[in-house]
Amino acid sequence: MNVMVGGCPRSGTSCITDALSRCGLDLGQRLSKIRRKSTHQRLATEDPVFVAANTQVFETADCDRRRAESFFDSKIQREGVDRVFDDKTDPWVLKDPIGVSLLYPLWRKVLNERGIKFRAVFVLRHPSSVISSGSSFFSIRPDRMAKIWWQTYQSLLTWTTLYPDDFRWVLFPQLLGMETATLDSPEPIKWRESYNHNFVRTPIRDLPGKFHQLTRLYEYLENKCVT
Repeated sequence: MNVMVGGCPRSGTSCITDALSRCGLDLGQRLSKIRRKSTHQRLATEDPVFVAANTQVFETADCDRRRAESFFDSKIQREGVDRVFDDKTDPWVLKDPIGVSLLYPLWRKVLNERGIKFRAVFVLRHPSSVISSGSSFFSIRPDRMAKIWWQTYQSLLTWTTLYPDDFRWVLFPQLLGMETATLDSPEPIKWRESYNHNFVRTPIRDLPGKFHQLTRLYEYLENKCVT
């Protein structure tokens, strides 16, 4: 069975993807070539063509789901989608945390139209751990990373409600308390705004004092997970 992996960035999606590849799922020739040439200890797990297709949708149809679907159908589907799969043999594994999580219905439509059987695996990690890890890794302000976590899992909750038979959830452990994770570093840091498109923006303001919204969503999704 082919697998698409989603979840918030820094939630463990790379670990799951790498584990599936070690079990025999194909990463594709492009990504395998990148991994063979890599000198880094942490090997890449994202197909650049897949990521580029998702990024193109985000940049063109920012936060407009209808426009995103129209653009996906008219341009990406013709020019980019076939390239995503042309270097892979069944069963394959494909991962892009933001792309899979926020654009899942569009990719689901493409795969079903091509008769490609697949399963989606979503990785859940406690927001405190994701906030701490993401802030450090991406140099994103902690409150910004919290909003990315919130928007990602709100979207995944919607997709699992609409397509309950498509998914498997995997749980990663909690490591830190919420307040600790969202504290700014005592040293001045120049935060950069990665993941700056509107698809990961939320109406939540003044996050301190509203941690219960994140933890309640986490606790709800936790019951869907396998460990």
